[in-house]
Amino acid sequence: MENNNLRSEEVQEVLGTPPSWIVRYGTVLALVFLTLFVAASANYQYPDIVENRIIITFSEPPRTLVAPKSGRVADILVQNNEYVEKGQLLIVFEDAGDFYHITYLQDLMSEIPNENDSIIVNFSPNMKLDLGEIEEDYLNFLEKKNKYSRENEQSEVKRSVNSYSAQIRALQKSIQFLTNRKEIIIRQINDALKRENELKRKVQEREASQAEVNVVSTEIRSLRVELQETEENISRKKYDVQALRSRISVTKMDGNNTRLNSADELISSFIQLKVRVDQWVENNIVYSPVEGKVEFNELLSKQQFMRKDEALMVVIPAQSQFMKGKMKVPLKESGFVKPTQEVIIRLDKFPFKVYGALTGRVTYKATVPNSDDQILVEILLTSFETTRGQTIEANEVLVGDARIITEKRTLLLRIFDSIRGFFS
Repeated sequence: MENNNLRSEEVQEVLGTPPSWIVRYGTVLALVFLTLFVAASANYQYPDIVENRIIITFSEPPRTLVAPKSGRVADILVQNNEYVEKGQLLIVFEDAGDFYHITYLQDLMSEIPNENDSIIVNFSPNMKLDLGEIEEDYLNFLEKKNKYSRENEQSEVKRSVNSYSAQIRALQKSIQFLTNRKEIIIRQINDALKRENELKRKVQEREASQAEVNVVSTEIRSLRVELQETEENISRKKYDVQALRSRISVTKMDGNNTRLNSADELISSFIQLKVRVDQWVENNIVYSPVEGKVEFNELLSKQQFMRKDEALMVVIPAQSQFMKGKMKVPLKESGFVKPTQEVIIRLDKFPFKVYGALTGRVTYKATVPNSDDQILVEILLTSFETTRGQTIEANEVLVGDARIITEKRTLLLRIFDSIRGFFS
């Protein structure tokens, strides 16, 4: 019995004593694992974020250029993806007449400061022009010019009539300018009304604020006031024109109607020629409306037939390289948001797994919340390239999810904060 007890104690001692190599190397391994964990925790950063929906717009949207008429392309004067200046000639359509001659004539006529017969009579291109369908108007102008030169004589009556005529022409130009302005204002009012209705819909869906609606409403009121003032100004000038014409009629009764009529005919023929030249250019030549980069289908080529209003190319303005996003953050989280903070944006139309995300920076944070207790935040994006190296196609509006990185803290710091919070 005593032997059995002895053996039992020896067995228990052997079983209860771990091998020395486990004690030695196990402690080392535990220290190594602990050191690696602490090092990884100290270097791994886990960001705090504020997340919400974002709407991205471009400072100036891309411009789609369309065919001004149905016809064949005579010449393409730019390459795809080429940067162009505002007003640069891009495409010429096939038509009777040499477009170099017609644009040369247009440039010469644009240099004449006003439609004054004493200036117009000296207008004379120094080369033979191939004007195609405009040739008849050009020959009519030359005929009226020769007639005016023959009948031109200095007289008090003529000087008076010329003065009245100059005033009328100045008023007519002003009326035309105001009429064009009136049409622009009407279009702006219609556009603003559409934007107001769209914003009102978005307010109901909580995608826009009432403040944005109020801004557009104020803009509409201002435009309507401007429209009324423009119409009144047009009426006054038309009355002045009629009064001046009455004076001319009285003056003409005392003078030589033939000479006066020849001056009016000269001016009318010049204006008619100018209008026809401008119409030809508008119908046959495509210019770049802004400075930027042109993009078009590689299939676009010379002698290709295009239908009226068919898309030719797109000009991406230089300013479009800058995108601005707007998002709203809850009031209770807005205190963490500050200018220059990084923002990660995932777009709805461009899946994150394929395209990645866009990046930006916070540039502005409102100080007063809206009716929903949310703070407006503006974000600037300066690149179309995503985190996966993909290029986002320019569009007028982009929508997605934005994450503002308010702070980057390491995992180790978060653990210490949790421990400190537990004991406190």
